[in-house]
Amino acid sequence: MNPRIERIKVKRGGPLEKDFEIQPGDLNLVYGLNETGKTYLLESLVRLLFKTQGRDAPEWNLREWDTNGKILVSGIEEEGQVTSFGKTSKKLEDFRCGEDDHLPREFSRLLVVRAGETVISADPGEDGISRDILKDYLSEERLLDELLERISATVQGAQVTEKAIVGDNRGELKKQKGLKKELDALNQLLEEVKENFSEGPVSILRKDRAARQELCEDLERAKRHQAYLLRSNHKDLEEKKSALEGLEILGEMESSIEQYDGKVSEGLLLEKEVKELQEAVGKRQWCEEALKNYDEIVNRRSVKGPEKAWGIGAAVALVASVAGGFLGQNWLLGAGAALSLACGWMFSRKLLGAAPVAASDNVELKRMDQQYQEHFGKALGDRASLARQIGSLQEDLGRAGARQEQLDQSNSAAGELRARIDGFFLQAGFENLDSGDWRKTLAELRSSHKTIEGKISACQEQLRNLLVPQEDDLEADPGTAWDPGRFKELATELEQLETEIEVEDGRLADLKERVALQAGSRVTTGWDLLLDSLQDQKESKLGEYRECTADILAKIELCRVLEDMRQKETERIEQGLTKDDLTNPLSSLTGNRYQSIHLDGEGGLELGDGEGSYYALRKLSTGVREQICLALRFGFASIALGGPAFLLLDDAFQHSDWERRPRMIDYVVKLVKEGWQVFYFTMDDHIRDLFQERAEKVLPDDFQYVDLSSSPDS
Repeated sequence: MNPRIERIKVKRGGPLEKDFEIQPGDLNLVYGLNETGKTYLLESLVRLLFKTQGRDAPEWNLREWDTNGKILVSGIEEEGQVTSFGKTSKKLEDFRCGEDDHLPREFSRLLVVRAGETVISADPGEDGISRDILKDYLSEERLLDELLERISATVQGAQVTEKAIVGDNRGELKKQKGLKKELDALNQLLEEVKENFSEGPVSILRKDRAARQELCEDLERAKRHQAYLLRSNHKDLEEKKSALEGLEILGEMESSIEQYDGKVSEGLLLEKEVKELQEAVGKRQWCEEALKNYDEIVNRRSVKGPEKAWGIGAAVALVASVAGGFLGQNWLLGAGAALSLACGWMFSRKLLGAAPVAASDNVELKRMDQQYQEHFGKALGDRASLARQIGSLQEDLGRAGARQEQLDQSNSAAGELRARIDGFFLQAGFENLDSGDWRKTLAELRSSHKTIEGKISACQEQLRNLLVPQEDDLEADPGTAWDPGRFKELATELEQLETEIEVEDGRLADLKERVALQAGSRVTTGWDLLLDSLQDQKESKLGEYRECTADILAKIELCRVLEDMRQKETERIEQGLTKDDLTNPLSSLTGNRYQSIHLDGEGGLELGDGEGSYYALRKLSTGVREQICLALRFGFASIALGGPAFLLLDDAFQHSDWERRPRMIDYVVKLVKEGWQVFYFTMDDHIRDLFQERAEKVLPDDFQYVDLSSSPDS
């Protein structure tokens, strides 16, 4: 943290007759005679920037002025951010707890030097610098002291043995012994309660009662769930009953099922017959092709007069027979078939007797006969047999059409019957019921009505016995079955237990009175509450005892550790006094007369002149001590803040003789050149003139002079 003041605005007050507002430079000289507001302005800056009240605030000895104003300071928070300080805002001390800021509580006294007060501590030693300052800035000993101060003398003088803490019977040790005595008394009373109540007859009886109460509660939930199930079942039965009361077509359904079964059986037979008859299509085509081949074989022979006429007659008769079959003229079919057979027989006799058959024709006829036997299971015979077979197949085709029509009608009727039957069963609450279950389901439906009536009556009776209002029904299954007999047994057992507990409670009246007295409760308070209170007392007292004991033990151990650490901190202070941040300003302000500073044997400071001689600071003149303290102040501030900051000097050099003043002002200029921002308040004309003479030459652009007797802007 490297704070720098960017703007000051102080409202008029006290001897300050006008508002004071400036944008300060690096070196700022504020001059004012008495009653011009110089002191008021300085104290206003202190009030706005630092803590002046509270336990952590140093003693400033400020006048009772009501200060109001605002100061803008950079270098405190984020880079480039300006922090505003006002009457009620945070103070610089509030920003000293950052990750890298470990500032002492009184670091503000480093940045402000009141008139002639170059001493650094509010409680300095004979040399103007207290041991605490050295502890704060050069070691951690101040922290060790603070820790040790928190430990009472009684604890510091106590010792730890194998069995106890030994020390004076006062303070923490007296408290610890008292807690132990109270804890022992509570443990004794609890042990008596344990023997006579907690683990005695009453405790056993209470545990038994609790267990049976839990069982009763489980059964009570089971009863509520049973009521829910019964009401749900009752509702379902009523719905089924309502559906069955409108079903007056059971007989019709039985008839429909019979019809359906008949149609299904009929359809199966027709389907088989149609399939068989439809096979005639392929056979007929083969026969027609075979007849054509047969005729070709016969025609290869010479056919004459009568033979040819008989053949023509057979052909005409065959055509007439086929036409009769297609037209449904049975007489024509029969006459044509008979004539075809007769003419074919005569033609074959004439043909077979007319000329011999070629060898290849014989093979073809043999093959045709084999195929004919495969199709019809008999020998081919003559042409007339083949023609008759064609006529027979034609008749099969006619019958196949008629049977297919019958099959379609039968399937349609069966479908209508099935739809009617499925609709009936769907209305009755049976979805996707298989036809094989129809009759069984009908029989069940016939008996369901009476059965449902009986079930409804049984549900109503059970609900009346349960005595559970509908709003208390429990849908969720509690995992326990309702058992009215067991519930009654538990109720009886609970009554007996209550009687036994009442008897045992009477025997424990005296113990209860003592427990109530210890617990700070009335005797009428229940045992459970009393024991809870007594146990809470014990736990609380045990916690207090353990905490007190642990605290004492920790403090005893801490005392030992702190004493070891304190011995090492003196070495750190000695090393810290050799830092350049301290020796450089010391050398500069004393004209190189004193170049080092050390601890003397009495805990004070002594100065080294570089030639081996040492001088106790407390024995030097006031002017020299002022120089030394001022130098150390600058050094400590640099160490604490980690770099330059601002300084408020209120005639800090007034005790210095005229020979030392130029040197001290030159050092202030040197500080400014090193990055410090300095505000010097003075009423001394000589110091004013020295600043104007020496600073304006070295810092022409960074020096600002304010004369309060004229105007803040002058």
